[in-house]
Amino acid sequence: MCIVSDRHASIIKATSRVYDEVPHFACMWHLLQNIMKNFRKSQQRVTELFYSMAKSYTMTEFNQCMTIVEKIDKRIKDYLLNIGYNKWSRVHAKVNRTWMMTSNIAESVNSRTRHAKVLTVLHLLEFMRQLVQKWNNNNRSKATFSGFHLGKKYENILRRNKTASEKLRVIETNKYV
Repeated sequence: MCIVSDRHASIIKATSRVYDEVPHFACMWHLLQNIMKNFRKSQQRVTELFYSMAKSYTMTEFNQCMTIVEKIDKRIKDYLLNIGYNKWSRVHAKVNRTWMMTSNIAESVNSRTRHAKVLTVLHLLEFMRQLVQKWNNNNRSKATFSGFHLGKKYENILRRNKTASEKLRVIETNKYV
């Protein structure tokens, strides 16, 4: 398990308090946007190289791309080194990031709820509940048949959460209607 975000200080602070044992990574899409904004050289080539580095499986592949980036603009290499290669590069990560390279879930929620922001609070919350419930149901169905295991620690956490959630009850109320 890991957290991927845009490196905003408040996100890093909150997640480190709530999920103190879960590693925090930088979203490669947001990093690339910062590079494009701050270093305006050969943007198409830098984009290709950056994604190749972020997704590379071998140090050799990573280093070859970084050598080219350094020739384009050494400041980009310094910027990425300052962030820490282990925060955005698959080959340098201390956990198996697999495909979790971006903060897509947050972007997906923003995209799906954009039109719902005109709703009243109650209707917005109901919209969000239905959306998350649908996504969770779809993901659970896919995960059930994937054959992938999270590991003993996280399997135990999920088992405890499932047991605890089975005791929860929904009570209808008309108090605020």
